[in-house]
Amino acid sequence: MVDDEPLNLEVLGAMIAEYGLEVEKATSGVEAIEMFKKRIEQVERGEAEMYRIVFLDYSMPLMDGPQAARAMRALCQDLERDHLAPYICCCTAYSEPTFRANAFLAGMDFFLSKPVTAEDLE
Repeated sequence: MVDDEPLNLEVLGAMIAEYGLEVEKATSGVEAIEMFKKRIEQVERGEAEMYRIVFLDYSMPLMDGPQAARAMRALCQDLERDHLAPYICCCTAYSEPTFRANAFLAGMDFFLSKPVTAEDLE
Protein backbone atom coordinates (compact mmCIF):
# COMPACT_ATOMS: atom_id res chain seq x y z
CA MET A 1 0.00 0.00 0.00
CA VAL A 2 1.23 3.45 -0.88
CA ASP A 3 -0.36 6.58 0.53
CA ASP A 4 1.03 9.77 2.00
CA GLU A 5 -1.79 9.95 4.57
CA PRO A 6 -1.11 7.74 7.62
CA LEU A 7 -4.82 7.36 8.43
CA ASN A 8 -5.52 6.02 4.95
CA LEU A 9 -2.70 3.50 5.37
CA GLU A 10 -4.09 2.32 8.69
CA VAL A 11 -7.72 2.04 7.64
CA LEU A 12 -7.21 0.36 4.27
CA GLY A 13 -4.37 -1.74 5.67
CA ALA A 14 -6.67 -3.11 8.37
CA MET A 15 -9.36 -3.87 5.79
CA ILE A 16 -6.91 -5.77 3.58
CA ALA A 17 -5.44 -7.65 6.54
CA GLU A 18 -8.93 -8.98 7.33
CA TYR A 19 -8.60 -11.07 4.16
CA GLY A 20 -5.50 -12.72 5.62
CA LEU A 21 -3.10 -10.81 3.39
CA GLU A 22 0.18 -9.38 4.60
CA VAL A 23 0.33 -5.62 4.14
CA GLU A 24 3.50 -3.62 3.56
CA LYS A 25 3.18 0.15 3.64
CA ALA A 26 4.99 3.04 1.99
CA THR A 27 4.30 6.74 2.47
CA SER A 28 5.53 7.93 -0.93
CA GLY A 29 5.98 6.76 -4.48
CA VAL A 30 9.74 7.03 -4.04
CA GLU A 31 9.69 4.75 -0.98
CA ALA A 32 7.40 2.32 -2.79
CA ILE A 33 9.76 2.03 -5.75
CA GLU A 34 12.66 1.21 -3.41
CA MET A 35 10.54 -1.48 -1.71
CA PHE A 36 9.50 -2.77 -5.13
CA LYS A 37 13.12 -3.06 -6.29
CA LYS A 38 14.08 -4.96 -3.13
CA ARG A 39 11.15 -7.33 -3.56
CA ILE A 40 12.07 -8.07 -7.17
CA GLU A 41 15.63 -8.90 -6.05
CA GLN A 42 14.22 -11.22 -3.37
CA VAL A 43 11.95 -12.90 -5.92
CA GLU A 44 14.85 -13.42 -8.31
CA ARG A 45 16.87 -15.05 -5.49
CA GLY A 46 13.90 -17.24 -4.53
CA GLU A 47 13.61 -15.62 -1.10
CA ALA A 48 10.12 -14.17 -1.45
CA GLU A 49 7.03 -14.10 -3.60
CA MET A 50 6.15 -11.06 -5.64
CA TYR A 51 3.49 -8.70 -4.35
CA ARG A 52 0.05 -9.76 -5.56
CA ILE A 53 -1.48 -6.30 -5.63
CA VAL A 54 -0.30 -2.75 -5.05
CA PHE A 55 -2.79 -0.16 -3.78
CA LEU A 56 -1.44 3.15 -4.97
CA ASP A 57 -2.71 6.62 -4.10
CA TYR A 58 -3.01 8.94 -7.08
CA SER A 59 -1.84 12.21 -5.56
CA MET A 60 1.39 12.19 -3.54
CA PRO A 61 4.35 14.56 -3.26
CA LEU A 62 7.64 13.84 -5.07
CA MET A 63 6.24 11.00 -7.19
CA ASP A 64 2.52 10.64 -7.82
CA GLY A 65 0.65 7.40 -8.35
CA PRO A 66 0.80 7.36 -12.16
CA GLN A 67 4.56 8.03 -12.09
CA ALA A 68 5.06 5.23 -9.55
CA ALA A 69 2.89 2.85 -11.59
CA ARG A 70 4.92 3.50 -14.75
CA ALA A 71 8.15 2.91 -12.81
CA MET A 72 6.80 -0.33 -11.34
CA ARG A 73 5.71 -1.59 -14.75
CA ALA A 74 9.17 -0.81 -16.16
CA LEU A 75 10.86 -2.65 -13.28
CA CYS A 76 8.80 -5.79 -13.64
CA GLN A 77 8.89 -6.35 -17.41
CA ASP A 78 10.51 -9.75 -16.91
CA LEU A 79 7.96 -10.64 -14.24
CA GLU A 80 5.11 -9.79 -16.62
CA ARG A 81 6.54 -12.28 -19.08
CA ASP A 82 6.40 -14.90 -16.32
CA HIS A 83 2.93 -13.74 -15.18
CA LEU A 84 4.29 -12.68 -11.78
CA ALA A 85 3.74 -8.93 -12.08
CA PRO A 86 1.31 -7.58 -9.48
CA TYR A 87 -1.97 -5.89 -10.18
CA ILE A 88 -1.83 -2.16 -9.48
CA CYS A 89 -4.94 -0.56 -8.06
CA CYS A 90 -5.34 3.20 -8.02
CA CYS A 91 -6.96 4.17 -4.75
CA THR A 92 -7.93 7.84 -4.71
CA ALA A 93 -10.45 10.47 -3.70
CA TYR A 94 -10.50 11.68 -7.30
CA SER A 95 -13.41 10.22 -9.22
CA GLU A 96 -13.37 12.31 -12.39
CA PRO A 97 -13.03 10.36 -15.65
CA THR A 98 -9.72 12.06 -16.54
CA PHE A 99 -8.06 10.70 -13.37
CA ARG A 100 -9.40 7.23 -14.10
CA ALA A 101 -8.14 7.40 -17.69
CA ASN A 102 -4.70 8.66 -16.58
CA ALA A 103 -4.44 5.84 -14.03
CA PHE A 104 -5.12 3.21 -16.69
CA LEU A 105 -2.74 4.86 -19.16
CA ALA A 106 -0.01 4.71 -16.50
CA GLY A 107 -0.40 0.93 -16.24
CA MET A 108 -2.82 0.58 -13.36
CA ASP A 109 -5.31 -2.29 -13.54
CA PHE A 110 -8.09 -1.14 -11.21
CA PHE A 111 -9.50 2.12 -9.89
CA LEU A 112 -11.13 2.53 -6.46
CA SER A 113 -12.56 5.76 -5.15
CA LYS A 114 -12.00 6.67 -1.50
CA PRO A 115 -13.42 6.02 0.93
CA VAL A 116 -12.96 2.37 0.04
CA THR A 117 -15.57 0.01 1.41
CA ALA A 118 -15.36 -3.72 2.11
CA GLU A 119 -17.64 -4.23 -0.91
CA ASP A 120 -15.13 -2.36 -3.08
CA LEU A 121 -12.36 -4.72 -1.98
CA GLU A 122 -14.46 -7.78 -2.75
